[in-house]
Amino acid sequence: MAACENPVQGLQKAAVCSICLEYFKDPVSIECGHNFCRACITQCCDESRRHFCCPHCRRRACKRDFRPNRELASMVELAKRFKLQEEVESGGGKGGCEKHQEPLKLFCDDDQSLICVVCDRSKEHRSHTVLPLEEAAQDYKEQIQSQLQTRKQERERLQDLKQASERTVEEYLNVKKILNRSKKEELHLPMEISQDLKEKLSSFDKKNFSLEKYLKKFKDSLMSELQEKDEAASLTIGVQTDQEFLCWQKDEILPNGVSTPNPQPVENMTLDLATAGPYVIVSDNGKSVTLGDTRQKRAKSRDQFNVYPCVLGSKGFSSGKHCWEVEVLEGGCWAVGVARESVKRKKKLNFRPEEGIWALEHLGFNHYRALTSPPTSLPLSKMHQKIQVCLDYEAGQVAFFDAEKDTWIFTFPSTSFGGEIIYPWLWVGLRSQLRLCP
Repeated sequence: MAACENPVQGLQKAAVCSICLEYFKDPVSIECGHNFCRACITQCCDESRRHFCCPHCRRRACKRDFRPNRELASMVELAKRFKLQEEVESGGGKGGCEKHQEPLKLFCDDDQSLICVVCDRSKEHRSHTVLPLEEAAQDYKEQIQSQLQTRKQERERLQDLKQASERTVEEYLNVKKILNRSKKEELHLPMEISQDLKEKLSSFDKKNFSLEKYLKKFKDSLMSELQEKDEAASLTIGVQTDQEFLCWQKDEILPNGVSTPNPQPVENMTLDLATAGPYVIVSDNGKSVTLGDTRQKRAKSRDQFNVYPCVLGSKGFSSGKHCWEVEVLEGGCWAVGVARESVKRKKKLNFRPEEGIWALEHLGFNHYRALTSPPTSLPLSKMHQKIQVCLDYEAGQVAFFDAEKDTWIFTFPSTSFGGEIIYPWLWVGLRSQLRLCP
């Protein structure tokens, strides 16, 4: 039977707590790796003892070492939505309301449950957001596709990151090989040039030490990140994730034929909540943004990004020169830039100028790239805490600067905005938080 089980059924089974036999609520992991509802595992613990036995494998665990499992919580949301989709496709609602014996044709967004027309008019659901069943199912399909796409991108970036790390190790081994060869050659050189070689060897030794130290730190971070992402991917039916690596530091040189506009005075910007994706959390003052684990309860808008965790600024531009600053509060994956007013919001979108996006992206591990076609990796080796975005509408240019160091990062080739309004644009990925300054 297990061989015939489809992935959706496997996902729904994996989303069930083995204690209460219901979907996980506030899931946590214990030392042995098994997951339970926080309330369920807490009830299994003897308050007078520091340790307890896992209900699943009977291994000993510390009752204070409960680790929240956000990836599993997201997977549970997917399982619930798949269940709703199955109920809709199988005519979910034909069985009728147990209370009123009416067909279940509506979906209560607040209670996440199917209801009938009589339930909709009852006091219990009167103030709730109620949608036709087909519309609710379509909405959840879009949300599922959004999460699947995001995780697929993260998986792909992790693969790129792994390949980049292998290249870095290879470069390190080449440097070490050159160093060893130089030391051997020094023994056979005349005395008059040995001092110059000693200076070079000393420089190589310093670089070698720094590189070894960095590689150890990188290896630890990479292994931790890969383990975390692989665990999440195995629970979400092969949904894949994305990351890349960093480039060597080198001098900032403007490409031929590209001019860079001088930064203008920084303008005060806020975010337009009506454009924020379903899982995007915008602060009350409209300044900061992050990615939540659950769908946010807010009024639907035709301007909202349905597929990706994006948000636009509340003010757009159709002329002049404008600058604003974005502060990185938490690293993770993110992107900042500008977008056309006509940018796609309800369908899949490639972040590139041809589709109305000019942006700078951070992929994690201090690796940046400009979202050109194809993307351009940027030789930046340190984290930028504050990015300044500059728009020269008449010149058709978008440029990026490090606001703290007052240094240029990248300028997109000149284009024509065709009289269309251009808005500030932000994208937030996992474990990232951005804030508009001032």
